[in-house]
Amino acid sequence: MVIEQASQAKAEGNNAYAAGDLGLATSKYTECLSMWEDALGALPREATLQVGEVVRYHKKGFGTVMSAFPLFDEYFLKDSGTDQAIWVGDPGGDLYHFARKDLEAVPTEFFDLRLLTLQNLAAVCLRKDDLEGASQWADQALAMDGRAPKALMRKGAALLRDGQPGPASDALAAAKKALPSDPEIRKLLREAEMKRSPTWVCVSGCCGPWGIVCGGPVSSAMPQVVPPAQRIYPEETEAVDQTPDSLPANEKTDCSSCESDSGNSSPRGGSTTAPEQASTDADDVSSVPALSTQDEEPLPQIVQQRTPFQMEMSGSRGSDEASDAIQAAPAECGLQDDSVKGAEQRASQLRQLMFFSVLIVILAALVAFCGVSPGKAVG
Repeated sequence: MVIEQASQAKAEGNNAYAAGDLGLATSKYTECLSMWEDALGALPREATLQVGEVVRYHKKGFGTVMSAFPLFDEYFLKDSGTDQAIWVGDPGGDLYHFARKDLEAVPTEFFDLRLLTLQNLAAVCLRKDDLEGASQWADQALAMDGRAPKALMRKGAALLRDGQPGPASDALAAAKKALPSDPEIRKLLREAEMKRSPTWVCVSGCCGPWGIVCGGPVSSAMPQVVPPAQRIYPEETEAVDQTPDSLPANEKTDCSSCESDSGNSSPRGGSTTAPEQASTDADDVSSVPALSTQDEEPLPQIVQQRTPFQMEMSGSRGSDEASDAIQAAPAECGLQDDSVKGAEQRASQLRQLMFFSVLIVILAALVAFCGVSPGKAVG
């Protein structure tokens, strides 16, 4: 068969390329393409096409049948190069109506053979330093498969060597998406990104003058959670046996970051550290100075600051809680019994006064409602 002869010509071209005979390799590859056209024309032509079938339209483009209406002789395609529907004009308008005579069914074996041959021709042109030829052969391969990584890489390499690092980076970035671990593609892409203009904006719009690079590392901007500072208490034995004045000079503070060998006094009573040490301990939780327990107000003063009038204004529930707090205060805070009893008596008097005031207001409202004047006798 003709297709088998075309495959044999391609294999001979591969051997010539491996041997370094680029002229013979080019001849064999072009011979393969010529035989491929003959083999495709010799295939039997079916009356209708099925959805999902790969076809060649207008002798130049390749696509997949999306919708088929054999009764009306209408077929709608998706282009294999752009992976988009084929429109009459601008995208979003009317779909292009293909007739059966405009389409040629392409079996998978035929499709793969032509694609590989075109990619090999692009590689031969690169070896021959024929940059224009390499770009043209790569474009023909991309018309069959717009995501073919080897075609994208060879087109990008040709553009890069031709002094077009911007378009080359677009092609190489697309190749890297298909083969992210290929070292040759990564090397060429990095070279293109370094050589392209600072004002270049890639086809995907992700990199340009703002400095973002396609496929480059993205720094994390997530905030870090810093734990709160913890109060550091001295050991129990030191708290009982020693006072702050009797402690040694290097133990008068609980903060380890305030101690240094420089001996410079700090306005806060400790010694300051060197600037290098301060920057090192900036993120250390233990470097936060501990709060002194002498700055805290004792519990008896807090209880005494709340007057009985304030406890009365908080309501009956607040009065009960205040009374309970006052009763419990002598044992915990050392209050005298006489002061507690006096506070209870004043609170009781205030409650009685409020009760009678409310009663007088109710009686006055009742008298006004009944129409009885206080200056007239009731007859």
